[in-house]
Amino acid sequence: MAEPTSVTARMLDPDIGYLHVAFLPGVNGQRFARDLDGALEKIPCCTRLIVDLRGNLGGFVGSLRLMSHLTPERLSIGYSLTKKRKDRGWTSDQLPGIDHLPTSKLDTLKMAFDSSSGIVTVRSVL
Repeated sequence: MAEPTSVTARMLDPDIGYLHVAFLPGVNGQRFARDLDGALEKIPCCTRLIVDLRGNLGGFVGSLRLMSHLTPERLSIGYSLTKKRKDRGWTSDQLPGIDHLPTSKLDTLKMAFDSSSGIVTVRSVL
């Protein structure tokens, strides 16, 4: 059985790139990040980009990689505050930052141990 392609890219005309994101696979976003970077290499010269998310099935943290290509600076995009930490009086500004996709199994484990809460920050990878 063939695995569906999560992301494809092509040029629509000399200046317009088209990126279709069907879903965001992988628990830690590594596979999607690799697929996205490969797709974007196919459209390096576009000055305008259409990102097609129609029918997107969603996914995990791979969306951070996509967002990082769309912003020139570091931006906080959300946070996760568990009920337990909220009941203890924690606020969003006290949460640890999550500013990158894990790149190794060790990175993934570190993030998993503190995945109960965190401020998610996206930064440009360009």
